[in-house]
Amino acid sequence: MTDHSLFRTGAALLLAVCLCRLYPFVRSETKRIRIKETLHHLQDQEVLYSTPEPAGCKTLAGILVSESLPMREEIVQGEDDQYYLSHLCDGSESENGTLFLSCHSDWQDMNRVIYGHHVFYENIRMTPFFQLLDPNVSEEARRFELSTENGVEPYRMIAVLEVDYGQPDVFDYLADHYAGNGLAEYNRHLKEDLISCFFEDVQETDRLLTFLTCRDEDSPVRILFIAKAE
Repeated sequence: MTDHSLFRTGAALLLAVCLCRLYPFVRSETKRIRIKETLHHLQDQEVLYSTPEPAGCKTLAGILVSESLPMREEIVQGEDDQYYLSHLCDGSESENGTLFLSCHSDWQDMNRVIYGHHVFYENIRMTPFFQLLDPNVSEEARRFELSTENGVEPYRMIAVLEVDYGQPDVFDYLADHYAGNGLAEYNRHLKEDLISCFFEDVQETDRLLTFLTCRDEDSPVRILFIAKAE
């Protein structure tokens, strides 16, 4: 065999070895390219986005837990104060809705407002709170915990109110803050609209949760459960 033939044979063997070593990399890279091309094609066709996200915010704002009532309810916050009246936390439709923090409320406010249904014939959503109207309600039944991204915070119910929103000049229990004369008026109206056997005055340093729900299915009367952080 001539030197030239030996050189060609050696070169061929070296090329074969290199190709063998490169083949797994080339194969993987080819797959990645094909995947990227498929994704780009699907995006162009909007296939990836053919199922729209439900309206409103699906982010969990907190979880309310009461051992005594008993009660465990998720609390969410949407972009309006209507969506979660007829949707669950995952966005699916439900006449029971979900407890939700008002879109105008912030966890840093003095008074945070939470809406939800009084679900008749089922002990879910805000319906367990109606046990607090029992004149013999225990101190323990008035307590619950709220878990948020900031941790677990204990609360105690301090008043239950009945408010007829069909009447003119109804006091605003849904403001984010009360101070001075405004706080004095707030406490005065709490006493006037009180329907529970327990009551505590609110101080400027208190942090409140105001739960608002229907008394019944047809009237504009609402029941407000006022809780204070301990």
